[in-house]
Amino acid sequence: GASELTMTVGLEDGSALRANVDPITGAISTSPSRRFLGARPVSVSRVTLDGSPSTLLLSSRPWIGRNGNGRHSMAPMSYAPLDHGCSFSNEAVREGIVATSGTTLRILSVGENGGNNALLGNDDDEA
Repeated sequence: GASELTMTVGLEDGSALRANVDPITGAISTSPSRRFLGARPVSVSRVTLDGSPSTLLLSSRPWIGRNGNGRHSMAPMSYAPLDHGCSFSNEAVREGIVATSGTTLRILSVGENGGNNALLGNDDDEA
């Protein structure tokens, strides 16, 4: 329900650990789930997609984590590796992600299944 808390931790070995946290006691669930995401250490950012809190996980490939219908799902994005990312919104992009890849700034729009469209930025753009 609305009182559930989920903790996501990116690990140096390229995997992510996700566990439920009791909102009253702070106790972490005894059976966290672990998923290998790529060859690089994983960084985790909270983003908003479809009006709901979601997770952007960056390794050698970017991933999106979402909660919906009582289930958590993770999907890889069809996109090149990203270094950093956070939520972004303006008149043209209602809910998106602004990210960096090397010296390139990218603005992404993410679809329901983790698919994405690059709205701005390519390999020739310099930040």
